[in-house]
Amino acid sequence: MRVNYLPQALINSANDCRNNCKDVLVGKFTSGDTSAISIISSYIANSQFSFSVEVNFGREPIGMFSMQIGLNPIIAAKYFSGVDTSAVLNVNVNPALFAKNLSNDQLD
Repeated sequence: MRVNYLPQALINSANDCRNNCKDVLVGKFTSGDTSAISIISSYIANSQFSFSVEVNFGREPIGMFSMQIGLNPIIAAKYFSGVDTSAVLNVNVNPALFAKNLSNDQLD
């Protein structure tokens, strides 16, 4: 996921951007399999504001699910005052599409 902008003060914050800025984005399930044990976002350094988002179910099989990902409201209030940060990314995931191609060890 890519955001349009992150203030340098946020990126430099030892508190708010600790552990690859894991608290900057928040995700919530909107439908489907909601049994995940964690949702973790990580800022990809030097990437023009890109994040990876990992949903860990800790088991298989995983059912289809939908989720919303957006800016953490606490971070928004602290670093983005006066800016509308209400936009969210809606994601639909079908784990069956992540099948492994055994002939070359790459995801299809």
